[in-house]
Amino acid sequence: MTAAADLSTRLVIEAPHEVPDGAGGVTRTFVDAGRLWAKLAPLAMDARVIADSSLGVLTHRATVRARAELSTAHRLRLGARRFRIRAVRDAGRFLELLLEEERG
Repeated sequence: MTAAADLSTRLVIEAPHEVPDGAGGVTRTFVDAGRLWAKLAPLAMDARVIADSSLGVLTHRATVRARAELSTAHRLRLGARRFRIRAVRDAGRFLELLLEEERG
């Protein structure tokens, strides 16, 4: 069971912001949308081949206090590191997030 004292990593929530690009599409950027405390734990490292290059993919689990606005559309930042939210699981007072660390 997670206790509030276990939430020792301060993360920045980034929300998507889309602006029309004038050609019928959009340009997506991310803007700061708040901060939260989390328990961050590495899960696995996997290798993927993208464009003939091997790329290491790190996954993590983050436990945070439940927040209604947090979804897979958001991402999280820790310094220069960015994490895509791949899944959200409601665990009562907390949410468990499956994160994939963005590389590059």
